[in-house]
Amino acid sequence: MRPLIPLALIFAAIPAFAEARNVYDTHFSGKQNSACFIRSYDNAHLAKHPDQLVTSITVSISPLSPGGTTPILNVFTSFRGDSYYYHGAAYCRYAGDALACVLEGDQGTFSLSGRKGRKILLQVGRDGLEFEGANGTHSISGTTGDDRSFLIPSVPSPQCN
Repeated sequence: MRPLIPLALIFAAIPAFAEARNVYDTHFSGKQNSACFIRSYDNAHLAKHPDQLVTSITVSISPLSPGGTTPILNVFTSFRGDSYYYHGAAYCRYAGDALACVLEGDQGTFSLSGRKGRKILLQVGRDGLEFEGANGTHSISGTTGDDRSFLIPSVPSPQCN
């Protein structure tokens, strides 16, 4: 005869599985999240990182995003020597606890993962990212320079509007 497992032990194990959620669930959706992430680099930081081209980066949920299995994110960047903000729409899929994203028009890939303190980590794919805008194009290398990963804090959502 097999020993019976107390029902309380079974239910106690369920929250451990329920907590393993994706960065979209933990950082973008729900009332506690603003779904707005901005990182601006000051002159002191840029002086210490002369190979960094990006002066600011913003990630937010696109108004076109249906949520669910294919979140759409807006990515805005600005670059040294250019005051224009470049935009890319990223189509993402769930990849474990991260998001794997492709910029519209096959302009590159990146991943997003959650970090403590309401931050996200954007890691540029090996092929880099390319942004087009009124002032031409700007590229971010996925293999060289100081623009391969960005730790981006959450900010109040009106800052992304």
